[in-house]
Parts: sequence; structure tokens; C-alpha cells
Amino acid sequence: MDPQSETSAVLPARFLRSSFRAPEQQLALLTRPRLLGRLDHALSTRLLLITAPAGCGKSTLLSQWARSLVERGIRCAWFNVSQDAGPSDLLLSLAWAFELSGIDLGATGLLSEFSDGASDHHERVAILLSTLAQSKAPVVLVLDEFERLRDPESLALVALLMSAAPPTLHFVIASRRRSDLAISSLYAKGVVSRISVDDLVFTADEARVLLRDDLEPQDVEVVIRRTEGWPVAVTLAKLWLKQAGNRPSHLAEFSGSATEVSAYLAEQVVSGLDGELREFLLDVSVLDQVSPALADELRGRADSSRFVHSLLELRPAVALLDPAEPLVRLHPLLNEHLVEQLRAREPQRLSRLHEAAAYAYARTGRMLESIRHAMSAANPALASRLLLDQSPMQICVTRGSAAVSSCLRLLPESEWRKHPRLRLCEIFLMIRRGEHLRAELAFAELQSSVRDPPLIYLSESFVVAVMIAFRCPDLSRRKLEELEAIYRSFGCADTWARFSIETLALVVSLRAARLSETARHIDFQRAVFADVELSGSGLHIELHSAHLHLARGELAAAELLLRKILRIARSLVGPEKSVSAIARSLLFAARYEIDRDDLTEADLQNLLSDLDKTDAWFDHYVLAYAVAIEMAYRGGGMEAASKIVSAGRIAASRQVIGAAFERILSTLEADLLVRDGAVESAARLLDSLTRNDPAESTYYERDALTRVRLRLLLKQRRSSDARELASTWMERSASEGRAAAICRARIFRAAAELQLGLKPECFSDLRLAILWAAAEGAMAPFLELRDECCQMLTMLKDRSEESSPETEGFIDELSDRLAQSAAARRIYGLLTRRESEMLALLRDHPSNKHIARAAGISEHAVKFHLRNAYRKLRVHTRDEALRIVSDSRMPDVRSRRAE
Repeated sequence: MDPQSETSAVLPARFLRSSFRAPEQQLALLTRPRLLGRLDHALSTRLLLITAPAGCGKSTLLSQWARSLVERGIRCAWFNVSQDAGPSDLLLSLAWAFELSGIDLGATGLLSEFSDGASDHHERVAILLSTLAQSKAPVVLVLDEFERLRDPESLALVALLMSAAPPTLHFVIASRRRSDLAISSLYAKGVVSRISVDDLVFTADEARVLLRDDLEPQDVEVVIRRTEGWPVAVTLAKLWLKQAGNRPSHLAEFSGSATEVSAYLAEQVVSGLDGELREFLLDVSVLDQVSPALADELRGRADSSRFVHSLLELRPAVALLDPAEPLVRLHPLLNEHLVEQLRAREPQRLSRLHEAAAYAYARTGRMLESIRHAMSAANPALASRLLLDQSPMQICVTRGSAAVSSCLRLLPESEWRKHPRLRLCEIFLMIRRGEHLRAELAFAELQSSVRDPPLIYLSESFVVAVMIAFRCPDLSRRKLEELEAIYRSFGCADTWARFSIETLALVVSLRAARLSETARHIDFQRAVFADVELSGSGLHIELHSAHLHLARGELAAAELLLRKILRIARSLVGPEKSVSAIARSLLFAARYEIDRDDLTEADLQNLLSDLDKTDAWFDHYVLAYAVAIEMAYRGGGMEAASKIVSAGRIAASRQVIGAAFERILSTLEADLLVRDGAVESAARLLDSLTRNDPAESTYYERDALTRVRLRLLLKQRRSSDARELASTWMERSASEGRAAAICRARIFRAAAELQLGLKPECFSDLRLAILWAAAEGAMAPFLELRDECCQMLTMLKDRSEESSPETEGFIDELSDRLAQSAAARRIYGLLTRRESEMLALLRDHPSNKHIARAAGISEHAVKFHLRNAYRKLRVHTRDEALRIVSDSRMPDVRSRRAE
């Protein structure tokens, strides 16, 4: 069974093909119909668990069954869990297991080997399951040696896969011990079956069948009694007796205890080998898997190939994992025995072997295995040196920080703190985890303690300094010039430092609304770094481009690019959360402008929480909190919006995003006060903000402050002042090329002109605002001035002037949104798009079955969505839900299904 023959995709070099295939055996094995029949039962249930200690024949039985499935035309994906893995690596491995079994996942983006940024793992699970659901025939996933998977997030993902799997997908998990999988719901549904150690033990008849060709009947019975049916003991006994020439006298020495079987049989196998092969076994006993190339690296010789081939004669004491290399694995019993021999008799040799393995893995780029062996040799200094040789900061930037983080966790803190570059890595990881205050303090302490640092440290510390500067809302040209001077002082071109300084210059120009300059920086980055492996950093270039689209008011272009970025981010191996969180903050800002129904309060709350756990910048906090505050006000009034403002202040103090963010929050709070009728309180707050205007502010601050000033002037009936301020805002926004800001300024100026009785000018400004808004689908600028826009639109319709079909349709939809009640807005904020659709369908359909037909989903899905909707609305019956829908004048969402 060669999985590679069934796919054109190329397995990444860092993966072993043997992890995706059942191990082969040369020794004739017993076919066990009673257990193969039990395994076939897995095709009629969701999960089959095989739990038993090592040596009970789990892998052997499963490999036989997997071959029988393939012979019957049933797809069987195999994944051997060779080590603990995070959720992203696990999902990638599972995707390759399905791909190599013949299920084409090439078009899904799940097979990417890049690593950086953040990942929505649930979305990747959904893509995988939706692809598998297209198969009408059964598909089996075998997870062998599952006990090695201990990461809580990975276990949760496996449980999610099983709970959400389509009916044709079946799981078989083999593990040495009971796992921490949360599958109680599957047990409750009766879709879990088990094969335990008692089932795996050989019956007397099975042992007789296995041994009858090698021993006399009476000797077979002795082996059965002595082994007590333990499969590995029976098998090793068969092998040992065969090598011993079938001398029955040895049976008296055969122990029935698992520990004694391991030690005794391992000694007999090793002692029967020639001296060179025995020494080879001792050398490679520190390795999990043995290939000729790796053994040569370990031993410093070039003759390992013949020894590896000689080991094949010892199977099943040695398992063949991949005949192509060949790649073998010592049986755990044999492996443990050999290591114990070295530890007891030659401890120095054991340490040397671990150190050699550390160097060998380092040369092949397997950093985590390298550090593990260095620590097994009780040599943390070697582990630190090997880690530094791998340029860990560069790995963090290009491939993500997960691998470096795991390595640092293996090192004692007292060791890595000796090395400034490793301390820099830890600070980098703090930033990626959202621990910004801690990172800034640690970085200041480190910088003050380092004397005469090497150039590579200067370069890496510069990258960290720039990352910290990104978060500073008061970032100015002066700070940029200061950092540029530091960069020039290096005296050489450093790719990552250069990328960082270019990004910093881009951010400075973007925050100041110098959009043409920002576009030039983005084009320069694309051109200069086109041939450099940037991985997730390359996605940041596209994030800047999407942010530029958003600043210009190019909403459709921004949304299209951001959705593409999110798809790519989900396909990365071990992505950081920051890419996803930043993309979502920008996407939510774009969706807010369009006023889409699928932008929910729950999604925004999740985003705000995720921002606190990543290296998101001031800009992303501003965009996310501005949208969250506005949505909370529309749905729940002043009280709900004030809670978001308070949450923002807490985030500002914890995330060190500076006084500018506090000023913006206070400005938005003043805006809420004006809208809520507290004009005097708003005026006092606005006056305090105006007295402390910074010399160089971001366009976010300028826009927010101008908007609240205009709203206050309109409330105070100072119409002429409002018109003048709106004109100034419009002129500046036009010079910056920010169409959305121009639209808002026109709407405010139109409202001021209406107060002044300048109706022709009012309608002229309103029509121009609608012209741009209709092209982009932007409704938020009008909803932010709801009462005035309702009045102006009504008057505009009464004029009966001709307009284009696009503009007319936009005006009709905008009028509906403006008339929508706060209760309806609240419902949309609470519910998902599908839940809103289910509530709308309740009105015209008598049963869940009829709703299912109308929506094109299953009745079970209808019940699921309605149950969630009832819970969010705090109702218990259909009538209560219908009453809320009716009272809120919630419009029919069915027409929007076609969008």
C-alpha cells in the first residue's frame, strides 16, 4: 500500500512518510478474525478506541485491518502520532494523512507547509470536514500511538473533529493509556466502541496457531502459560525460540512477567548478534527512529546502511517503518533495555550519544529534537549553543514562534537568561502573546545590561525595538528618524531589520493619513522583498495594503483582500494569532461601514479578547473598539456602549497602547453623551480634550474629535459653525484621498445646511454623499447621524427627482436600515446570520421540517440554530420568539440569503 502513488501533492520534506502508513512486518503474523470483525464494527459507529499497554499488538492488528480496508476499496488514512503536536501541526498532519490515502485536499489550502501568524483552527476543521463530507463511501482515520498527543488544544480539536464529523467518517484511536479526550457526548450518543487489553490478549487457540509450526504441542502450552497471552511476549518468544534452534530446554527460563520478558528477550536478541551489530544497536538506541543517514550522523561513520539492513532480520523486535530509506524503529522493549544498559554500564557513552544526536538533528533543522537530546545529555550549555546557531529570532519571524517557544521551555531559565539573544527571543514571544508591558520592561532591563553586543544582537534587538514602537500611538517622524539612525549604524544590510524599518515608516505615514506616501512604502516592500522568504511577514504587507484600501474608503477591495489573507493564514503551519486578529479587526471595520448583518456582538467580543493575546497595534485596537462601541450603542444604548469604553480603558492600561487611545476613547464617550442628550457633560469633556490636543495626532483622533464637535454644534443649533467645520474636514479629507471621511463630512454639512434652511445646498451634498456610498455599499456614515438622515432622505424622496437604479435601490435599503428599531439591531448583534434566518422563517412555516425544506438544511440543523437563538434571546418557546421578532419589527432576512 503506497500512499504516494495516489496523490500528486508533494509531502513536505520535514515530514516522514512512515508517519502516514501502517508499519510493515516480515515475520508471519497471526490473522485474528474475531478482532478484525470488531474493527469492521467501526464502520457503523463514530469512534473505536483501542487502549492497551505497549506490546499488545495494537499497531499490528490495525495494519492488517487497514490493508483489508484498502483491498475492499475503503479509504483508510493513517497517522502515527510520533510526538506531541500543537493544533496547527496536528491539523496539517491529518490533512496529509487524508491526502495520502487518496482524498484530494490540494485545492483546500490545508496542505501548506508555511508557518507564521494566527490561525482560526475551527475554520480549518470546517474546511476539512466539508471536503470529507463529499465522499459517499466510508472513510476511516487511524490514529496510532495517540498517547503521545498531550497538548490540550490539540486534544480539543480531535474531539471537535469527532463530534462534527459527517456520517461517512469513522475514527480508530490506538493508545497505550486512556486519553484526556472530551468525548462524553459521544458516549452518551452510543457511538463509541472499545477494544481493551483483555480483548487483545491472545486466546489459547490463537497462540497455538501462532506457535504450532515452531514448537511441539506440549511446548506451545508452556509458552501460552508463561506469556499469559501477551502478544509481544508470544511473538518475541517465537522469534527467540526460532533463533535458538527450537530447543525446548530454553522454555524453562522464559518468564511470564512483562518486565522480565523485556529484559530477558532483549538480552537474548542482542547477545546473539555479532559485536559490530551489537555496538550499532547500542549507539542508535537513543533514537526514536533509525535511518542510515541519521545513524551515520550520530556515529560519525559511513557504514550504517549495512547495519540497518541487518536489523531487518530481527523483526518484529525491530519494526520496518519505511522500506524506501529504509527506516526502522527498535521495539520499545528492546530500546528501553539497551538504554538502561548504557545508563548502568557506560553513562558517559550515553551522554556522548545524546550530544551527537543533538548535533545530528541540528544539522537537519530539527531543532526541537536537537534540544531534547542536548538536555537528555544533561548539557544545557550545548542546547543553548545549538539553539543560537539556528538563529532563533529569524525562525520566529519567518516560520512562527511555536518551535522556538518549545525549545525555550526545555531550557532552564537560569541557562537561557545567560544569553542576550535568547532573552530577546523570550521578549519577542511575550509580545506575540500580548504581554506588552512585561516585554517592554524586560527589553529595557536587557538593553541596560548588555555591553559591547555583537552585530547580530544589534540587528535582532532592533527588530524587537521596532515591534514595541509599532504599538506606540504617538509614533512620529522623530521616532522614525531615531530608529533609522540606529539601523544605519549597523554598517551592513540586514533583511529583517530593513523590513522592520520599512514597516515602521509605512505605519507613520498611514497614521498621519499620508496615503500616497503609504502606497509608495507598500510598493517598495513588495519589490524589495519579493524574493525573500517572509512567510507571515509577507502577509503583513498585504494587511497594510488592505488597511490602505480601508483608509481610502475602498471597502469592496479591502474586504476582498482581507478574506484572501484570512484564507492564507488558516493554511499556515503553526500560525501566530496576530495575523488573523489584525485581519479580522480590519475586516470588521469594513463590514461595519457596509452594515452587514453577519457582524455580530459576539464576534466583536471574541476579537477584542484575541487582540489582548497578540501583538496587535494601536491602529487595530482603535478600529475594533470604535466599531464595538457604535454597535453596542445602537443595540443597547448608552449603558452597553459605556461597558465597551471601560473595557477599552482596561485594555489600554494592560496593553500599553498609550495616551492617544485613551483620548480616542474619551472622544467616543463624548460622542455618546451628545447622542444621549447630555450636551453639557459632553461639552465639558470635549473642552478638556481640546485643551490637550497633541502636536501630531493620528487621523483616527482627528476624525473622532471632528465628528463629536460637529454633533455637538448641531445639537447646540450652531449651524454656521458646524457647516464651516464640516467644510474644513471635507477639504482636508479630500487632500488626503479619504473618501469615507469626505462622505461623513458631506452628511454633517448637509445636516447643518438643513438647519440653516439651505435646502438646495443640503440636497446637493446629500446626493454626492449617496453617490459614493451607493458605489461602495456604505451605510454607516448615515446611520451615525440617524435622525437627521431620516429627515433629509424623506425630503429628498418627496422632491421626486430622477436617480439611477443603483442609487434608488441604495436609498430604499438605507431608509429601511434607518427605520430599523433598536431592538431589531440588538437581535442582529446577538444572533448569527443563520439564526436570524431561522427566526424569520418561523413566521411563515408551521414546523421545523418545513423550515428545513425552505432553508435547504437538515431538521436537526434547524433545531440546533433555533435552540441557540432562544438561548441568546432568553426565551423558551416558539411563541415567545415570534413575539420578539414582531415587536422589534425585525425585517425578513430571506431576501438577503441571495446576496
